[in-house]
Amino acid sequence: PAVAGGFARARAQYNARIDPGAFARVLRQVPIPTLIATHTTWGNWAAPAEKLRLGVYLDDDLGKQLISSDRPDLAIYGRHLAAFVASGKDCSILHDPATLLASQEPELFDLVEVEVIVDDDGWLHLTSGARDVLRCLENGRSACVDKAILDWSDPPGSHTVRVRMSLAADYDQIRARVVELLGV
Repeated sequence: PAVAGGFARARAQYNARIDPGAFARVLRQVPIPTLIATHTTWGNWAAPAEKLRLGVYLDDDLGKQLISSDRPDLAIYGRHLAAFVASGKDCSILHDPATLLASQEPELFDLVEVEVIVDDDGWLHLTSGARDVLRCLENGRSACVDKAILDWSDPPGSHTVRVRMSLAADYDQIRARVVELLGV
C-alpha cells in the first residue's frame, strides 16, 4: 500500500484503490498485519537519479535471465517485465516477492508498529499516534515518510488498522534471496 504524501505517486496502490473497504476488512482479519509499503519498494532509490533498489531492468542480470528464460515460471516474470517497460516504466519492481519474503524473513525489513487509516480512495494515512511514534524514531528511520509526517493533517476515512509498516529493507539481501529462490 501507499502512504499518502510519502513520495510522488499519482494513485494509491492498485489492490487498495479497487476496493478500499475490502482492503481494510482484509487487513482486520490478521491481528497485526505487516505492510510492505510502496515507499519501501517503488519509492526507494540507491541515490537520486539512480536505479530503483528493487527494480528489475531489461539490462540487468536478473532482467536478462527472465526475458530469455525457457522456464514457464520465469517467462511469466519476463513478460511482466516487458509489459512494464512497454507501458513506459523503466523497470518492474520486486514488490510482491519482497512482500512474500517478509512473511518468512521479517529480519530483512525495518518494521514499526503503528495505526493507519485507509481512506475511501485506498491511500494509507498516518494517525496522529503513528506520526508521533515515527517522529521519535532514532537514526532517521522514518526518512521514507518524512514528507507525510511534515505535511500531516487529520486523516480522512474511518478504517483504522494497527499494522507493522515497513520503513526500509535490506535491498541487496532481498534481491539475492529472490535470485536464489528463483534459481537463476
